[in-house]
Amino acid sequence: MFTFHIRYIAHPGIYLSGIRGCLDNIVHNQSHREYCFSPYVFNKKEEIHLLVIDATCHETINDFPVAVLDLLKRRSTLMLVNALQKTLIEQLEKAHCCSVLCVDEMTFDMRDILEMTMHNKRYLSPLVMRIGQQRDSEDEIALTPSEYQVMKYFGNGLSGVEISKRLFRSEKTISSHKRRIMKKLGARSDVELCQKIDSLKNKLRFASVRAGEK
Repeated sequence: MFTFHIRYIAHPGIYLSGIRGCLDNIVHNQSHREYCFSPYVFNKKEEIHLLVIDATCHETINDFPVAVLDLLKRRSTLMLVNALQKTLIEQLEKAHCCSVLCVDEMTFDMRDILEMTMHNKRYLSPLVMRIGQQRDSEDEIALTPSEYQVMKYFGNGLSGVEISKRLFRSEKTISSHKRRIMKKLGARSDVELCQKIDSLKNKLRFASVRAGEK
């Protein structure tokens, strides 16, 4: 008989009940398996196959106690998040090794989570993966050096006329750059353009300058 040793850091509630229900289904269909599900005890040395931490009440990594931050280095640590916690999801997915499950989706299989974490592999639920892919696609937004320069001025609140004077370019040229920037960033208005620039300014990269481009 094989026993899954599962611990949790959370208040008893619907999320833990859901995970317990999934575990019940696994052992019901596999009679040679059982599980032990109990609160996690810090500094206690024991074999743990999965550690479940309810992070649905946190906004960023900074909200976690130092002792919990250490646990984020393990793939066998499963963080529970909700779909609205995009900042936290990005931080966990990008900067830590822990597994992440979004509690708002029903397309996960507890058996997959256990199998992956027991083999020291990281589990990311479908929604978490989509957020990561969306961020990666934003990383690929490419601006030419001229567009990047114009974008920075727009981001600082300058008008097309002011940018034209600073760069010694015609207003028509600045307007053309602005249209291309808006298209690449998916902005449909000046307000959206400023919002996009503010949110993506650390993710944008230069495009390779094509031969002969001015």
